[in-house]
Amino acid sequence: MENRENEFSNEELEIQNEPNFRENSGPLEGFFGVLKGALCGVDQEQIDDEEQSSFDVERQRRQFERQLRRAELRRLTNETEDAKQAKMYNKEHKMLDKQDKKEQRELKLEQKRLKKLEKELLKLEKARLKQQKAEMKAQKKLEKQRLKKLRDKEKLEKKLQKQASKQHKLGRINNVQVDVTGAVSESPIEESKESDNLESSHSSDDESQVDQDMDVSRSDESNEDISDEGRKVDSVRAKSIEAQIQESLSRNKDLAKMLKLAQDLNKEEKRKKRLENLNKQKKPVLTPHEKLISDFLKSQIKFRKMVCSKKDLDKCNLDEDRKQLIIGIRESLGKVSNDKVKENRKKGLELIAKIDNQKLFVYTSKKIGPEEDAWKGHAPAEEPQTHFRVDDTTCTLCLDQFLPDDVLRSINTCGHVFHAECFEEHVLYCGRYRDCTCPNCRGAIM
Repeated sequence: MENRENEFSNEELEIQNEPNFRENSGPLEGFFGVLKGALCGVDQEQIDDEEQSSFDVERQRRQFERQLRRAELRRLTNETEDAKQAKMYNKEHKMLDKQDKKEQRELKLEQKRLKKLEKELLKLEKARLKQQKAEMKAQKKLEKQRLKKLRDKEKLEKKLQKQASKQHKLGRINNVQVDVTGAVSESPIEESKESDNLESSHSSDDESQVDQDMDVSRSDESNEDISDEGRKVDSVRAKSIEAQIQESLSRNKDLAKMLKLAQDLNKEEKRKKRLENLNKQKKPVLTPHEKLISDFLKSQIKFRKMVCSKKDLDKCNLDEDRKQLIIGIRESLGKVSNDKVKENRKKGLELIAKIDNQKLFVYTSKKIGPEEDAWKGHAPAEEPQTHFRVDDTTCTLCLDQFLPDDVLRSINTCGHVFHAECFEEHVLYCGRYRDCTCPNCRGAIM
């Protein structure tokens, strides 16, 4: 057994001294470095899948070894009787719990980092959407400008057509005048020259405007090409980051499942320990001295029950001396209770027990009950009937014996006594369905 324990302790030391067990920061830092580089626009190398898989396998192996070690420690603690060995096993169990807590903390840190990365991704997406909106607005503005230019061109063309039509009309009129007079005037020639000059000027203006429109369209196309390239780069980066996050989430899910299984096992172990402790508490192991005390107390309790009850002593297996003693105690209790009830029917009740201290009864003379009358009946006070006579040392509602510290209530009409709480409940119950009466003699209370 000792050799086996040493083997388990050596394996635990080896696991604790491993670099991956102390701080699993190497692969995690590389993973988050890649994510940060992608967010900042810097190209970095991705994590090797083989290293990450080996890291997961090692973690699962450590968890499985801890579970085996816990089971072994539990078995050893149940088998061993030496206190020192049990303490050592408990220390090892605590060490295993600490290791589990460390892994849980690491997982929480990873989850926090992933949340931060997701927030950064959302920020990037929002910025990208803003850029898209700005680009759309710029495109709309350019389209509006282009449409305005086209409209201006159409307006100029219409004006030129109108001027050309006017010139044609003027030329026809001049030709008609020449035919009629037979002489050619110089004015129409000059007008034709002026019209030619105007047409040439308008054509030059149109060509310059067309060149400007071509330049604007080319600049728009170049801007669109640049924006398309930027979008492609952003989409590639976002896809790479999303793929890395999905891989990390899948790995974290596996780890979370393993941790849940370990937590369930720990809960079952704790529940079993509680049940074992309860069973031990139910059946305690007493020393000889404690056994004597418990037996003595049980015998005294039985004796008190025999005195307070109304059982026939002939049916009980008791000695004659014990029977005579019980009979004497009962007679003394009955005399005291009957006499004091008759004397203090309106003032309250005094219970006096003239019994030796050896019989677990104390000599007391104490006034119990209300100083004033609790109930004032309309009917005259009468003696209770003989066939309704009841022992005045017990409450007939709850069937418990009166004690010196109890608060009692007496009925003025018949003199029967009860506990205050029991009597109030009886009055409330009777008042709902019928008139209030004494539960012993059925006499009217009010």
